[in-house]
Amino acid sequence: MTSDNDANDETEQPIEDVMMPKMSLCRFCYGTGGRKLSLWKVLFIVCVSLGIILLNQHWILPTYCPPVLGFCSSFGSSSNLEASREKSKDDEHLYDFSAIISDDSDLVNFDRIQPTSMRTNTRDDRIVFLKTHRTGSSTLARIIKIHGYRHNLTFALPRTVRALNFLQTIKFNRDFIFHYPGVKGQKYDILTNNARYDHEEMEFVVPEAAFITILRKPEDEFESLFGYYEVPKRLELTEKRNPLEYFVDRIGYYHSLQRSYVDLFRNGQLFELGLDEELSLDSRNLFDHIKSLEDEFDLVLIQEYFDESLVLLRKLLKWKLEDFLYIPSRIRVDKDRYEMDDKLKAKIRTWNHGDVKLYEHFNKTLWWRIGQYGPRFSEDLVKFREMNSAAFERCVDHQESKIREEMFIPSENSVFCLDLFRSDHDWTKAIRRAMTDRFPEVS
Repeated sequence: MTSDNDANDETEQPIEDVMMPKMSLCRFCYGTGGRKLSLWKVLFIVCVSLGIILLNQHWILPTYCPPVLGFCSSFGSSSNLEASREKSKDDEHLYDFSAIISDDSDLVNFDRIQPTSMRTNTRDDRIVFLKTHRTGSSTLARIIKIHGYRHNLTFALPRTVRALNFLQTIKFNRDFIFHYPGVKGQKYDILTNNARYDHEEMEFVVPEAAFITILRKPEDEFESLFGYYEVPKRLELTEKRNPLEYFVDRIGYYHSLQRSYVDLFRNGQLFELGLDEELSLDSRNLFDHIKSLEDEFDLVLIQEYFDESLVLLRKLLKWKLEDFLYIPSRIRVDKDRYEMDDKLKAKIRTWNHGDVKLYEHFNKTLWWRIGQYGPRFSEDLVKFREMNSAAFERCVDHQESKIREEMFIPSENSVFCLDLFRSDHDWTKAIRRAMTDRFPEVS
């Protein structure tokens, strides 16, 4: 306990002792005994003091220290501190995947959605193909466009003459199509360019059509989107050890930036099939939408079982097996692919919970339809694969293509082979020219 006398004694202390706690310049210049310090000692004390102050502010200017005091540059260097600040920033944006309900079986039983038989009121020359991104849809669109072009069918194309796709940020509308003057109110046969799903509007444009689409495992589609849109370059993640893993671990932050190229990174397949993102996060809305899609679509193909899906599509459309021959298109080169371990896949599936439920249902439906096909399915599948393998061997030069998305180049210039290699976009241009010739402006 301090007495009043102790407090009064403070005024009797030597002046240098009184000044020392205030860290005045005299404190650096004189020792406790009043002896003058050397210049190097003063510089040493000043450097250490400044270092402590600057470190407390999370930055340091190493040039304040004379070169002879080498430890100043290593003690809390700017590069180390920058790395520390960057790590803190990274940690700040880490996403908590446990906050997402990943199992809502207690809320909604998705198994109650049962597969339905293919409709019988469709025409085999009327098709609405709802394309989805990075699912093999370009390969399927090319199959449909080749058939329609060869059989002189009428295509509904985007209103803007140079556009390759319909507006995809909002649902499809009948006013989106280009009205050829010579059509004179005639209905269209095929709608297959990218568009956002609206059953009523699409059915108005292509009545009595078979509705088809294609899905892919959400984690694989996610990785494909990430590479296709070159997200690491856009978000400056190329120096990260695994840019995809880094992106996923901070998915909430990057998704909030609302960049156009990340719009499809959460339940993107559902979005293209007409369900807004916020609605896809609600189990009841999700259940109702999947149920509607089951009722409205005649066939949902699965990318992982592409050949099996095409055999089912042949039965639906009553085409010949050779009408479905294909060369895979828009395949990424290895440098645009990213490794995914089981932990990373689980995070992507959790984030895309709605797409997972969508995929699981229609994958189950695919195999139900295969069972309904009958015992000839395996025979037809083998026959189709043999035919497609022969076309591949005939048309493909096995040297690697230099084009970013094409792994194959044609080995011959026959119409048969070049048609299989012509891109989805080039087919759109060819079809637009053909439509213009068929339906010229009325003079």
